[in-house]
Amino acid sequence: KSQASVTASPDIDLLKVAALSLDSSPMSLPHLPSLPYSGEKIKLPAPLVLSVYGPREVVDIHRAKEFISTWKQELSLKRNEFVNFVGNKGAMEGIRICKEIHLSNKCYSIDAAKEIASFI
Repeated sequence: KSQASVTASPDIDLLKVAALSLDSSPMSLPHLPSLPYSGEKIKLPAPLVLSVYGPREVVDIHRAKEFISTWKQELSLKRNEFVNFVGNKGAMEGIRICKEIHLSNKCYSIDAAKEIASFI
């Protein structure tokens, strides 16, 4: 069967600048300071793919809250990685740090599904 995934909301979505490459000409983003062009590629931090790990199980609301807590920690670490990359917390506005959430190999109670949906 195909792997289930969810395309996420504004705070968890595709990274807008994932395709940024400076291999042919200088490029500037309106919210980032200008940098001298050196001709080398800039490797941005990769956006997250959040998952529910472990064996197949029935996920209740308490387990869903555990997943969400872990995801929030991962998102915070990734957000800090991007802030360190761009050097300015204010430049993070509008940048998505998570690509998708994989929810496969689990069975979710109604309450767990609602909790995850409200997070997304």
